[in-house]
Amino acid sequence: MEHNQQSTQEPEYTYFAGLDVAEDPNLYRPGGFHPVLLGDVLDDRFRVVHKLGCGGQATVWLCRDIIRNNWRAIKIHTANASHDDCADLAAARLFTAAADTDTETDTGRLAEQLWRRHLAVPLEHFRVHGPNGSHLCSVLPVLGPSVDNAADHFRAVRAPHAIKDLCFQLVEAMHSLHRMGLCHGDFRPGNILLRTTDDIDRLSEDALVELFGEPVLLADEYMEEFDETLGPHVPKYLVQPAGLYMDDERARRYISTTIAVIDFGVSFSPETSGDNIKNASTGIPVAYGAPEDIFAKGQLGFPSDVWSLAATLFVAVSGALPFSDFFGLKTMMPWLESYLGPLPAVYRPGWERYLDATNTVRHAFEDYGTRVRDDERIPVSRTNESVDKTRERRVKEWGTEDTLEAILRRELRFPVETANTSGADEGEGEGEDGGDVVHDYCMSLDDIAQLADLLRRMFAWMPQDRATLDEVLAHPWFEGHRITADTTDGHDDSDADSAASPNGWGASLGLSGVTTRILRRVAGFLGYASDADESELGSEVQQTTHRT
Repeated sequence: MEHNQQSTQEPEYTYFAGLDVAEDPNLYRPGGFHPVLLGDVLDDRFRVVHKLGCGGQATVWLCRDIIRNNWRAIKIHTANASHDDCADLAAARLFTAAADTDTETDTGRLAEQLWRRHLAVPLEHFRVHGPNGSHLCSVLPVLGPSVDNAADHFRAVRAPHAIKDLCFQLVEAMHSLHRMGLCHGDFRPGNILLRTTDDIDRLSEDALVELFGEPVLLADEYMEEFDETLGPHVPKYLVQPAGLYMDDERARRYISTTIAVIDFGVSFSPETSGDNIKNASTGIPVAYGAPEDIFAKGQLGFPSDVWSLAATLFVAVSGALPFSDFFGLKTMMPWLESYLGPLPAVYRPGWERYLDATNTVRHAFEDYGTRVRDDERIPVSRTNESVDKTRERRVKEWGTEDTLEAILRRELRFPVETANTSGADEGEGEGEDGGDVVHDYCMSLDDIAQLADLLRRMFAWMPQDRATLDEVLAHPWFEGHRITADTTDGHDDSDADSAASPNGWGASLGLSGVTTRILRRVAGFLGYASDADESELGSEVQQTTHRT
């Protein structure tokens, strides 16, 4: 039995008006989403207990593996996105090509080492067949909150060392991927999560539902007509996604401080992609995209990832985007130029195309000089004089000529009220209890200055001018954090169980034949000998076959 939509739960609907809390119900149609109800059993093995997420191409469900008695996240792709060339399978082939070797090795050891390198690939694949078509399903470990949620918590409790450790892991993860000759292409906080600890597998279904919260079942007037108009294509209700978050004291018990990078659907090899990545874009949001990606001008490659890493580091440390994108690229450009200087000529045609496409060529922006007539264009770039004025304003407000450092100071500052204070800084004021209010920082000013220096080296208009990952890892801001031998995590992880296996990714894994071959080929890159010690996982893989 590949799919069983027999739910024992009598749903109580909560009506919803928008798509911000669930997927678009219109996508439940032939070629679209697979209809899922709580209590369904997928592949005769995974019982659906809750929902973890949704997007335009997949839904993700929290499931109990009733054979191996652990918890898994099952990503069910739309039928149209389940073809042989789909992003998930293409990424698997990319990993295979990146480590082209026939070396026989212990697959369990290999899987653990990939996990130690912070790269969370699907553990296996299977298919379900339903009224909307054949759907590829990816089996993943259950992961925790995004890295920016974790960083928000560490800032709130004033734990700068924990924030820096997260940042170092981000660099480690990208460094591992680049050593394999691969670029991620969509490196941003939403694709970087914290692992859960192995303790989560010991929770019963009732305990897990209590941890994630009772499922909220959603319906609207359109969905009330499912039986009459749409038949089996659409579920009787949607489920609001849930998750684990660092501000929940109960959840923190099951969240590790180790990251896992996910979603390699647009990853590519600069060496083999050729013209496919020239004057192209991966589709990464502009807030994290390098200039050559945003303006689709030049060759995408490792430096493009370095830019995205820098933006992600900025978010992890400060909780804010480095370049405001509230109104898209047109509001980002003043920020970009205040950091980096005027836009280079090579990118200006792309900027002009953007202005034309968004119908903003006749608007007058203060940041772009004087008002223009209807028949004139906005200046393509700010002048050096305009940029200098912005920097002067930063110096006056924050005491530093460096724009990055000024913004970091602003974002990392918090008020402190004291009963008797003398010599207060520029933020002095009177608190609610009559005491003076001064400001302190979540990170020392020296650390902030070093971080600004690091980011300045990573944010450069031209790819060839950006720091390499080796230079990033060796930067003084990461003093005390060094990548160790290939068989270690490269950081101090207080959760030994979580560091050893991806949420029970050990004897309980069970890989498909295709995934096993892929991992064996990657083994050559990781340097394992063919006579590696056999683990329980390696033995189990030989006995287990799943549909792909």
